[in-house]
Amino acid sequence: MPCPDSERAKRNLEKGNRHITSPRWPLKLLRYFIRAEYLEEIEGDMEEKYRDNLERYSTKKSRRLYVWDVLRLLQPSLIKNLRGDNQLNQYDMTRYNFLFALRRLKRHKLYSATSIVGLSIGLACFYGVVYLVEVSFGI
Repeated sequence: MPCPDSERAKRNLEKGNRHITSPRWPLKLLRYFIRAEYLEEIEGDMEEKYRDNLERYSTKKSRRLYVWDVLRLLQPSLIKNLRGDNQLNQYDMTRYNFLFALRRLKRHKLYSATSIVGLSIGLACFYGVVYLVEVSFGI
């Protein structure tokens, strides 16, 4: 018993539907993610495979197989670097942190004063201990 997909494929070819093109959105996805050095060869292979599937299966199944093949091609070894230049602007980041600290100091005055006094006492004690160690051991 012949496969119904192959019968539909024969009907498609008999009707003169040889101009059926592959789906556009998977091709756009492929062009966006795949590295340029692999793209031309992969596109050609995918078109050839799509044409072979059109001869074997219905148009709908051929399109579905094409989409599935495109999705399987999205592998880390073929995907281009999409990150771009990730250097942070240190000036802007420092300025943002400084402004954030100033706003926080204005809103929470008592909490900020307590934190600053505690930090000052802690640093003073630390430097005092370091000084005593230097004096007693002669470092």
